[in-house]
Amino acid sequence: MATRGGPNIVTDGLVWGVDYASPKSYPGSGTSVSDIVKNVADGDILSFGSITGDSYTTDFNGGITRTSTSSNTRTSTSNINNSSPVTFDATAGDVAFSLECVWRPSGFASDTYFGLENVLIAKGGFSTLNYLMQFNSSQLTFCHRSPNESLLYTDFSTTFTAGNVYHTVLTVIDDSNGDGNVIGYNNGVNLGQTNLAGDPIQPDDDGDDPFYYPAGGGTDNRMNFQGTYFTARIYNKRLSDAEVLQNYNELKDRFNI
Repeated sequence: MATRGGPNIVTDGLVWGVDYASPKSYPGSGTSVSDIVKNVADGDILSFGSITGDSYTTDFNGGITRTSTSSNTRTSTSNINNSSPVTFDATAGDVAFSLECVWRPSGFASDTYFGLENVLIAKGGFSTLNYLMQFNSSQLTFCHRSPNESLLYTDFSTTFTAGNVYHTVLTVIDDSNGDGNVIGYNNGVNLGQTNLAGDPIQPDDDGDDPFYYPAGGGTDNRMNFQGTYFTARIYNKRLSDAEVLQNYNELKDRFNI
């Protein structure tokens, strides 16, 4: 269990995880990143290290850091099809999942393109988006694409400050009738529950959507995540308040949250 983030990290329902400070996930050099759970193929850090200001941090508590706003720095796993454990299709029945990240912002994107800025984790390219976790200085957001191709946003008011480390979680329940809700968490605190606007999550069905962690895009790539990205996990269930707090307590000392 320790290889998945610590001896007390919740493993029930865990289907994907990366840890840029663990040699089992990232060896500290190169561009290959491994899923510790081994459900998803290795990812690649794209356009990273060739731009002045972008750097690898290889100490135990480190991560990958992006400081240049001009480069398209992101980690991508290609060919994630709809049978993957990180893909959830509510049109096929009830689904539940949780997205979790530990990260430290160094800044906040000022430009937007369909609101897809400051993205921590995303399934699908932005033209075929399935779901994502994003933030700005005053909110945590869950976004997904509806069947009519519109983007739907669920926002949770909170505060993020450049230079601080955060543990953020989104837990989602949805079904084929369009009934669902999202709960947001920041540093172990429940930010509330919000309905999903009545539309099911409907992944693109071409079986070839990428998976980004962290993500980026938009005009001149200015919407890329800016800061240091430490760990991320996906669960195929809704984490409870107690489980979110368990993970937060396990990680807070390690990352000085």
